[in-house]
Amino acid sequence: MESRSAAAQRGRAERSVHASAIQGTYYRVREGDTLYSIAWRRNIDFRSLARWNGIRPPYVIH
Repeated sequence: MESRSAAAQRGRAERSVHASAIQGTYYRVREGDTLYSIAWRRNIDFRSLARWNGIRPPYVIH
């Protein structure tokens, strides 16, 4: 299993992003996804999702 920090460091279009520390689920980022759209679909705050994944403003994911 890949850690959240390792996923953040990979820098590839497809990577695992920890969707919810409480639920322990993962989401594979797809082309066109934004941090906000992922958080919205999971009904969580995008800032929390960013914090869990070590993503800082301007909250860019690749």
